[in-house]
Amino acid sequence: MSNIKYSVKRLLSIAPMSRRSRVSDEIDVISTSDDEIPLPPTKPPITIRGVGHITMFGLNSRFDTDFPSELIGRVAPEELSDTLGRINNVLKRHVQMSSRWLLCGLLFCCCSFGCSLFPVVCLNRRAMTAVEKTLDHENICLYHKLGLHWRLVKRPVDGSRLTEYVLELQTLPKMSKNIKTPTNQKLLTNVAVVRMKKMGKRFEIACYKNKVVNWRNKTEKDIDEVLQTHTVFNNVSKGQVAKKDELTAAFGTEDQLEICKIILEKGDLQVSDKERQAASDQSFKEVSQLIASMVVNPETKRPIPPSVIDKALHEMHFSLKPNRNAKQQALEVIPKLRENIPIERAKMRIRISMPSHEAKITHNRLKALFSEVEMEDWAEGGLEMVGLIEPGQFRATDELVRNESRGHGRLEILSLKDVRDGELEIS
Repeated sequence: MSNIKYSVKRLLSIAPMSRRSRVSDEIDVISTSDDEIPLPPTKPPITIRGVGHITMFGLNSRFDTDFPSELIGRVAPEELSDTLGRINNVLKRHVQMSSRWLLCGLLFCCCSFGCSLFPVVCLNRRAMTAVEKTLDHENICLYHKLGLHWRLVKRPVDGSRLTEYVLELQTLPKMSKNIKTPTNQKLLTNVAVVRMKKMGKRFEIACYKNKVVNWRNKTEKDIDEVLQTHTVFNNVSKGQVAKKDELTAAFGTEDQLEICKIILEKGDLQVSDKERQAASDQSFKEVSQLIASMVVNPETKRPIPPSVIDKALHEMHFSLKPNRNAKQQALEVIPKLRENIPIERAKMRIRISMPSHEAKITHNRLKALFSEVEMEDWAEGGLEMVGLIEPGQFRATDELVRNESRGHGRLEILSLKDVRDGELEIS
């Protein structure tokens, strides 16, 4: 081996530039890099066409389930029949209104002089994605272990200008024992795992991040945009696929898509420690900023920096409650903060205008709701009051003005937070 390396280095050192590039290209062919090099199939692929030997999805929305003779001794007929049955079920769900698509196909065929766009119209992107995910699942669970590989192919029909979709079952070459890359596992990236425990077993599905919450909020309705694969796992990170008998015992069905929907709705979304800590820090910061926006120093009436609030929360060992929003927790912790630092809720400045008759009746009740009355004027046959109230008294004040004045009174918010900064008053 050392002599070979020496010869290659010497050849590169003495070769001209043009020859050196050619030698380098030849050496790269046998490079042991980790990049995946596609391997050609060793035999011509086995083609599975549609019922009637032409795959026009408006005419027949399923593939032929006859067992090819080339697969005798490699795969059980029952396994192939189950695989094609699952693929045909996917087509049945996604390809509907066969007569309508057949009419469209004939119209396209007539208008384009035999060059039909019919299969392309029928098998849309969503249907193709669903079929390809089903094929990936079949490859991972069984066929890669047998040295076979499914794929969906569009090709011209023999002796015609029409195009059709067919299934090709390729024979994979035998891999060298020195290559450690498994052929029965699929690398999943950007994964969010949803887990459910049932009948003493753990079941997991691989989803795209940020899509699980959208699905549960009903903002995302396409399940193919949520699931990375329709496969149900026992362990996503290890690539351990759940067995059929376990799925049947736990969920009462082998339909992977239906099981995925159940796990999506009722399962627990797994979050890493770093993501959980980052979310906790963000929520803690949001609570401290909300508190800082709602309180002032009672003596100076100046705002309190969020850093002071944050430090006080840490000193009192404040812990977030995951089932409460930030505003609720901020309002709950303000009374406890008063024991550690001098704070009070910032008051609102409002103006009330009412006719004199109604104002005389409600004057005492209105005045009791004010923390501080800054101006009171009975001129022009009515009452006008300006003052500060606690934010918690705003609703009671508004209801009193509306109910007692019978629509003739008015309440205006002059300032949501009364804050003083030096000699200036900020509204």
